[in-house]
Amino acid sequence: MVEQFWPQKIEQKFYDALFKNRKNLKLLDLSQNRLYSIEENAFKFLNELKVLNLNLNPNLNVSNKTFIGLNKISTIYFSRNS
Repeated sequence: MVEQFWPQKIEQKFYDALFKNRKNLKLLDLSQNRLYSIEENAFKFLNELKVLNLNLNPNLNVSNKTFIGLNKISTIYFSRNS
């Protein structure tokens, strides 16, 4: 079974501690969570992640180090984040 994670509404900064026990996660859907910031290295534990959905998070800010650790990522959805 492919591990997937759809957290309930998150309206704050996004921290790496949420993923320490989800190392085999393949799909992560964070769309429509009103995220405003994802810290650097937030995904460092998700070495197996293939799909990340960040759509529809108005005012979302990420840095060039946010996606460190996503070695197997194939798709990142990042639209309607104005």
